[in-house]
Amino acid sequence: METDKEKNTRTPGNEEKILRKCACGWEKETTFRGLRIHQGKAKCGQKGQQQPCTALAGETSGTESQGKNHSANGPKVAQGIDVTEEEGPMVEGEPPREHQNPVATNSHRTEPQAETKKPTRRSKLKWPKSNETEAWRTLDTDLVKALEASLHGGVEAKLNQFGDILYQACSDRFSEVTPSQRTTQREKGRREMEIDHLVRRRRQLRKNWRKATLEEKEGLKALWEEIRQRLSRLRRAERIRKRSKRKQKERASFFKDPFKHARQLLEEKKSGKLETTREQLEQHVSGQYSDPARNVPLGTPGQYTAELSDKQMGRSVMKQLSEGLAKIDRSQLPGKFKVWCYQFTLYRRVMWPLKMSEIPSSTASKMDGKANSFIRKWLGLPRCLSETGLFGRNTLQLPLQSISLGYMQEKTRLVLELRESTDQTVQNANAKVPTGRKWNAKTEVDRAIGRLQHQEIVGRVQAGRAGLGWGKAPRFWSKASRKERKELVVAEVTRTEEERYKIKAVSQGRQGSWTTWEGVANRNIRWADLWKIPQARLSFLVRSTYDTLPCPRNLHQWFGSEESCPPCSEPNDAGVTGGNLKKATKELAEEAEKGSFWLWLRRKDKCWGKNT
Repeated sequence: METDKEKNTRTPGNEEKILRKCACGWEKETTFRGLRIHQGKAKCGQKGQQQPCTALAGETSGTESQGKNHSANGPKVAQGIDVTEEEGPMVEGEPPREHQNPVATNSHRTEPQAETKKPTRRSKLKWPKSNETEAWRTLDTDLVKALEASLHGGVEAKLNQFGDILYQACSDRFSEVTPSQRTTQREKGRREMEIDHLVRRRRQLRKNWRKATLEEKEGLKALWEEIRQRLSRLRRAERIRKRSKRKQKERASFFKDPFKHARQLLEEKKSGKLETTREQLEQHVSGQYSDPARNVPLGTPGQYTAELSDKQMGRSVMKQLSEGLAKIDRSQLPGKFKVWCYQFTLYRRVMWPLKMSEIPSSTASKMDGKANSFIRKWLGLPRCLSETGLFGRNTLQLPLQSISLGYMQEKTRLVLELRESTDQTVQNANAKVPTGRKWNAKTEVDRAIGRLQHQEIVGRVQAGRAGLGWGKAPRFWSKASRKERKELVVAEVTRTEEERYKIKAVSQGRQGSWTTWEGVANRNIRWADLWKIPQARLSFLVRSTYDTLPCPRNLHQWFGSEESCPPCSEPNDAGVTGGNLKKATKELAEEAEKGSFWLWLRRKDKCWGKNT
């Protein structure tokens, strides 16, 4: 049994609920664990974190002056030092801290313990480059001489001296590598601090609302709604700020290295830091790039699945195109630079599987339509603009390439490579290049060769108003090499597709009106010009050329009725507005027409000539 005296003199335990106080002024009847939970949430216990005692019993403390015999503050033995003052502020209600060395409290003088010197890591040195052979040869010679002159004693002593001598000799010759400075964590701004404060207030209001009465809940609900609206406005402003900052960062990265930034848009995002040991890395490499059963015969590969078909390949290419366009669209670059990223990265990644796989031309047409919709969106063009305005050789020509035209060119090259191969076995195989029923590559190649042979029979003709001999002399089919024949056939297929664009433009009443222009110089926009032209001016240039500007005539044709005029909808002096104003104007015009007709009849009765 415990006496009253023992109860009064005992130290409170961790699990006992007593009144505990914190340095911040907080006090509550709780356990020691509850006190620590409060300090962790309120961040008020970080300043008084426990630190290792610097002057334990049995160790010397003090600073030595330059004098050997007379020290300004000589070494003193720490006796009975209250380590609680150095470990942190003592919290009321907290159990006393016990030291690891209980002998220090009993003995007044103890022998000082020998301090173990921890090895420190040396700074890195800027070694010469691996291709600087002369520098390494000179360093090797000098190190051999220095080691021969400095190493003494047995093998163990030489090994202990080897590293120090080597580092000392190299540090005198080469400079140290300056460690990269870590960027300090950004402090929260005024808006972010206010958001955190409002979140804490809202959380506290929710707790109070659960414990409040019915009358108090109405007021708390009004306060909660006010805080919610304020939080919504602040968070919206913060999102806009972060989006603007991300936009500036992406644009700076794009202008610094456009090709690298465009490739990174299509790759998977990397985040985090990879840390692994050498043993784990070697184990992963050995298991990933080596097969323990490499000497065992493979046997039958088994049945093929539908995933190996060209139909599935077409789906995967379509998926690759869709995902790539979505990634480029999500970037914060201007529209014309998004078109540049598509044209120089994604377009080239898509064309290779279209050439090597048996993908029909209808799939290529679908891919072309999907890409064209994004191009119109990025350039600020209407959806009604046809592909003729984007890819045709018109009065205004853009530096864009069509997937359908690229598909035809690649299949044409593939047919010629198989037909005119240097390997006789490949020529005799008569390999087919299936492209679907919509467009046949072999038929188109034969037709292009026939056109080239016909041009050679006709000879050199002059087109346009220039005189004879103007322009570059054409290359004929019979005198062309194997490489030149391929180029001639591909150019002829391209010209056939451009003729199709021209026929489509002639059949269009509005967008093809440029075909009737005379004396207008063609304008060919290159990528260098596209980078300099502002986005709005480029959009206006294309829309004005193909008559797709939102003028009243086009709006009436597109939507069936003209847009309402703001001045017409406002009341005038007579108080007539809207449809009544139109009706009144129409009636006035009819009356004026009748009046002019009556005057004309009256004037017919008179003689216009002179009286005779």
